[in-house]
Parts: sequence; structure tokens; C-alpha cells
Amino acid sequence: MKLTPKEFCAKYLPESWCERDLQLYIQKVIRQKWGMGIWQPPDEVVVATPNSRRRIDLATPLTVYECKCWLTYDNIYHAIAQTEIYTRYGGKILGIIKKQRIVIGVAPIDFKEYESARKLAKDFSNLKGIKVIFINECPEWYLQHSEHSANKYLLYIIYFLCLFIASFITVVLIFS
Repeated sequence: MKLTPKEFCAKYLPESWCERDLQLYIQKVIRQKWGMGIWQPPDEVVVATPNSRRRIDLATPLTVYECKCWLTYDNIYHAIAQTEIYTRYGGKILGIIKKQRIVIGVAPIDFKEYESARKLAKDFSNLKGIKVIFINECPEWYLQHSEHSANKYLLYIIYFLCLFIASFITVVLIFS
């Protein structure tokens, strides 16, 4: 069941929450889905660009997450620019494949603002392969009561399948 932005915030976030609270919540959900170990997002990931060092909100071996409190039209553009920097200068899967980019946050409360943000999110998802998630609308991003998620094992299988395919492509490119 989808939650409104207000319902989601009341249920999962502290009363006067900020972006860091949302990051910690998403980190908990990822850890619940993937389990502990090498798949868990580290507490801090820093990317060095030619001009500065930037902190990534959340990163896993396969994905870079940029969190915004409210996914407004402007915030989506800003977050996508940030993920572009992170995937350009950050680590790649097997050194050649860019990590998936996910922009995640709570949907705007204002209907007009929400509609423009939703359309922009859909455009970016279609054109650039970027996933924009309005977290309050996605039950799979709600914190579960159980510490074990059935999806965790499916994600492991998908990850190893991606590694196998990437390795195969690398070998083909090297020997062709």
C-alpha cells in the first residue's frame, strides 16, 4: 500500500527530520534487503574529482544513491548531476561498467510540484537509465519488521549473474 508523503514521514522518520535521517533510513532498508557483509553500504564513501572531494550519500558495489528530502523538480536535476559526477569519477564494476544511479526521496506534498517532478522522473528514467524513486510510493522501500528479506537471495543471484556477464564481456573484448 502506498503512503502519502506525510504518512511515510510520520511512520518512518523522526519528527523534525533532515536528509541525513532519510539516508540512515535507506541504509537500514538496504542492509535489511542485502544483509550484512560486503554488500552493506559503508557509512561514508568519498569520490575524488580533479577539483575536489565529494561525499556520496550511499553506495553499494552495484549502485550509487543520491538522497533528497523532497524530490522536487529542481532537486531531481541537482541529484542527477551529483550521480553523474559520482559515476564518472567513482569506482566502476570490474573497472569498466558504471554503477546504477538511483535518486531517492519523498514525493513533494504540493500536487503541482509533484506532477512536474513525476514527469521529470519518468523522462530521466526513460532517457538516461536513471532510476528516480519516490520512496513513499514504493512499499519495497518500507522498512520490514523481519530482519530477513526473501528478496535478499534474489538480489545475490542477480548480482553474481551481472558479474558473470561483465566478466564474459571483458574476456571477449580482451581477446577480440
